[in-house]
Amino acid sequence: MFGIYGLLSTMAMLGRTGKLDIYAPRAFRPMLEFFISRFGEGFNYEIEHHALDMTEPQTVLEIKNLTVKAFPLNHKMDCFGFLFRETEPQLNIRKEKIAEYGLGIAEMATAKRGEDIVRDDGSVIKCDEVAFKPYEPRSYAYCSDTAPFPELSGWIKGVDLLYHEATYTKEMTEKAAQRFHSTAEQAAICARDAEVGKLLIGHYSSKYPDLSVFLDEARTVFAESYLTHDLDVVDVPLKKL
Repeated sequence: MFGIYGLLSTMAMLGRTGKLDIYAPRAFRPMLEFFISRFGEGFNYEIEHHALDMTEPQTVLEIKNLTVKAFPLNHKMDCFGFLFRETEPQLNIRKEKIAEYGLGIAEMATAKRGEDIVRDDGSVIKCDEVAFKPYEPRSYAYCSDTAPFPELSGWIKGVDLLYHEATYTKEMTEKAAQRFHSTAEQAAICARDAEVGKLLIGHYSSKYPDLSVFLDEARTVFAESYLTHDLDVVDVPLKKL
């Protein structure tokens, strides 16, 4: 959490005025209050801390196209992961079906809601006959400091992209357990068991000058494993149906 003070100060110096919501463990509150009391003079934006204390995945944010859930990780201090899921897109009408069935505006609106069209004469036009889902919603799970625990793979089942810490390689498994961290192998096992699309690993111990050992270890378990580096941008492409 050392970087948060600098980030908040930078936002103030850049003239931020919009409210900032921070989702963090309950223990973060006194740290935030200390910072604001000592260094917050002149801040022109509101900061609201949303305390995380759930024991299983819980929705913390819902906006138009996105739902965010938080869930506890297995670390020596309170630490939480996040699951980001796009909301289901509205159905699209198959253009060729408009003329074929003589669909009216109200009927198309009905089909877009996923409902069958019932006409005045009692005939029914099935929704899937005239409408389709344009793409599959994307999902991303972020798991920072954590030792392995059995529930995690179920909580993030089937996500397109998983970031999972990999502080050590497997010869340091005992030390990883002592420090509540994971090895590259353990991160890959989680990705495999969760049947994710792609695994990103990071949070490497500085004792490893060559990061390729993490990648090699992870890929022996889960082929779609990749190293991460500062400022990387990773695209999750839309899956057209």
